[in-house]
Amino acid sequence: MSNEKKTMTQRKSNKSVKTAVLLFGAVLLTTSLLGGTLAKYTGTIGEASDSARVAKWNVNEKMEPFDLFANSYVSKAGGNIPGTNEPVTVKGEGTTKVIAPGTQGEAIIKVDDTITASEVAYKYNFIIDAEDMDGTNPVTDVIPFYRNGNEKIPTTPTTAIKGWNVDKKASNSFDAWLPLEFKVTQGASTILYDGFTKGDDGAAQVKELRKALTSVESGVIYPQSTSADISNILKNSSVKIEWRWQFDRNKDDQDTQLGLNANGTGNEVPNFVIKIAAAKTQVD
Repeated sequence: MSNEKKTMTQRKSNKSVKTAVLLFGAVLLTTSLLGGTLAKYTGTIGEASDSARVAKWNVNEKMEPFDLFANSYVSKAGGNIPGTNEPVTVKGEGTTKVIAPGTQGEAIIKVDDTITASEVAYKYNFIIDAEDMDGTNPVTDVIPFYRNGNEKIPTTPTTAIKGWNVDKKASNSFDAWLPLEFKVTQGASTILYDGFTKGDDGAAQVKELRKALTSVESGVIYPQSTSADISNILKNSSVKIEWRWQFDRNKDDQDTQLGLNANGTGNEVPNFVIKIAAAKTQVD
């Protein structure tokens, strides 16, 4: 190859190298410029959150004590009247509360309004001791509140004279003679049951008493209810029970036998036990 051709080839080669270098530099410059345009500011902004606890539910209320019966009664209508000059006609031993023909009384049943507020709306209703509830079998069905000692009273006659079972039937059997009559009023004037005028027998009377009590439901107490609101709601859902044992119902023999049975012990003794509680239920 001539010197002239060698020189031209070398120049071409040098030119190609320079071109390649220039292109590579352009690529680097372009990449640098593009990298600059893809860069951005970053930072963390303030966060937001929320939380909650379970609303408070307090169940520390009490039923107001009530005295439906007394240990002594006076001859004046209305039962035991403190400070009266009327003579006492019936009096139990010591502080023992008693009932007898010619006695009567009354009491207000309500929830004590000194309650601790809950953070949800709620209402009250009265419940009766489960032992006093009727069964589903009529043979073992019981009459609420009346007891022969600690025994429940069956609706079928017994073969022995004991407790309230003093009403003699055929074949030397004795049915229960249940002498108490009841009137139940809710709030100021809503009569739920008036056994004084209905003339129902004793078993029906006491079952209607229980039915009336368990039908009562208070108004709703809200978290924003004031103490005055609560007091008014509980007053309106209170229940007055009135009772009487009429002095003369042509049942002298039965009344007398009840008095004789009261001298006995254990399940021979007729008695009346009423237990009332209140259930507190959330309202949606």
